[in-house]
Amino acid sequence: MKALAGVLFVGGWLLGLGIYLLTLYIAYLTGFVPMLLTLIFPFLAQIYWIFHLWSITGVFFHTLTVLCIVWVLVMLAGAGAAAAAKD
Repeated sequence: MKALAGVLFVGGWLLGLGIYLLTLYIAYLTGFVPMLLTLIFPFLAQIYWIFHLWSITGVFFHTLTVLCIVWVLVMLAGAGAAAAAKD
């Protein structure tokens, strides 16, 4: 279980990096100031861009939203595996 927890946390870290880079790219497409704010405040910017894309497209489950949901699930699974490995 400890190895599974490690793999899930590394996968979560890599997925988080990918989400961060995708968010920066989305902000880059709109201008320098939004990109700079996204660079400084990544978590808040991801929430902002999820809702911004939702308002533009009318679709809530776009790529960024799905990746963020998968990231949360991977990190929860990793935490669960780590907790099970301690027993």
